[in-house]
Amino acid sequence: MKKSALLRKTPMARGSAQLARSEFKSRTTAKPRRTGPPKVKDTPRPRIVSTALEEFHRGRVAQIGCIVCINLRHGRSPAELHHARTYAGGGQKSTEFHVLPICPLHHRLGGAGVALHAGRLTWAKLYGTEEELLIQVLSVLGFEVEPDDLWRPDLGALLYPNGIPFK
Repeated sequence: MKKSALLRKTPMARGSAQLARSEFKSRTTAKPRRTGPPKVKDTPRPRIVSTALEEFHRGRVAQIGCIVCINLRHGRSPAELHHARTYAGGGQKSTEFHVLPICPLHHRLGGAGVALHAGRLTWAKLYGTEEELLIQVLSVLGFEVEPDDLWRPDLGALLYPNGIPFK
């Protein structure tokens, strides 16, 4: 089969052929280097509450035991801490004050309807939402917190205004 040249059905506009050729010329000068302050993502995000206070709070929450087992009256099971996804942005972990004590079975090992990570909607229908359980955990610890206050990024300063008690 013989190859033929491609032919245009409509002619190009006058002067557009020269314009098209001039666009493809290579750049004669080098691209300038970027000088200036570092990008925002390169700088670390400041912490709002000290780490010692976060560890103190996590220890108190873990001592409660599984909040689901307590509600179901199964006794007190050793707990893992689950960071509530309700109070975090996309792809971020919530603060250390938004944690729930949940036993391994109700956290990750049970199947659908039993474990939180197996199906959040079914789990919330059976045992309650993360917000309800977080308010319950904080009330067990002796805090009276309104649901609107849970969204505050400085929740630790609200709960412990004078720092770590019992020093």
